Amino acid sequence: MILRFLLLIFSALTISLGIESLSSYAEPIIQPSTQISPKLAQVYVDYFGRGVQKKLWGDNKGAVADFTEAIRLKPDYADAYYNRGFVKGTLGDNKGAIADINESIRLKPDDANAYYIRGVVKGKLGDKYGAIADYTESIRLKPDYASTYYNRGIIKGTLGDNKGAIADWSESIRLKLDDATVYSIRGVAKSDLGDKYGAIADYTEAIRLKPDYAIAYYNRGIAKSTLGDNKGAIADWSEAIRLKPDYADAYYNRGIAKGTLGDYKGAIADWSEAIRLKPDDAKIYYNRGVAKYALGDKQGVLNDLRRAAQLFQRQGNTEQYQNALKQIGAIEKLR
Repeated sequence: MILRFLLLIFSALTISLGIESLSSYAEPIIQPSTQISPKLAQVYVDYFGRGVQKKLWGDNKGAVADFTEAIRLKPDYADAYYNRGFVKGTLGDNKGAIADINESIRLKPDDANAYYIRGVVKGKLGDKYGAIADYTESIRLKPDYASTYYNRGIIKGTLGDNKGAIADWSESIRLKLDDATVYSIRGVAKSDLGDKYGAIADYTEAIRLKPDYAIAYYNRGIAKSTLGDNKGAIADWSEAIRLKPDYADAYYNRGIAKGTLGDYKGAIADWSEAIRLKPDDAKIYYNRGVAKYALGDKQGVLNDLRRAAQLFQRQGNTEQYQNALKQIGAIEKLR
């Protein structure tokens, strides 16, 4: 009875998205369309240029003040609205950013970057369909911008449209072939659609481009384990742990693979480390207890199952709490 329920826990593998560099796509560098020159006499251009410099120096509030003055002097200055909106978004004023980008688009409706930035901000505000619409318009105006496809794919993925996300990330890869993150998240989407071999190919390419990419090793291990390659999965999770020693999920899943292969001592060691890193995760105690039972440590299994039961109850997981109590009762009768 215990070993049968253990298999249910063993199947609880979790893929990690690992969108580590999303911010590098979410905000392009400010590139004013107006060339700054000492020969230009217009004061508003000087404010605009100073605002750009302040942004580059990290003085975002000062940049907003300068862009505001440039707008006061030239109310139809689209680039000043665009850049002020960009900086407001950086400062967390997303509604203010949207208002400025709206005005920028009104004044300059063919600016692909403005639609792109508005899409980013809408995404932050939870307006996913609005974000997709803006990214789509940005792509229409600027079809070769890899980051727009990448971000639109992110939004599609969060909406469950994995096929659409894969199509966008594939286009992003076509335009920008050297990005490990895009391969990695495309691998996640392929895995979700059941294409484990395609996922493994993408994770492998991500690792080739970024050999220290712990999440890609972790996810490749998940795909290999799903295909029954537990030894290959253990190798990948071991590498993920080497690169990221506090990777609790990698310890947990490596323990699952070791337990499946009959290495209960190795499984217990991994789950003990996972517990050290995630001391309130009930399923890890439960699994470790079952492995201890397989090794004849009845007191050890009772201690772990009791702790698992406490945590399941605290988390409101009634079904697994009841199952843990049944296992405890069955073992106590055998003592």
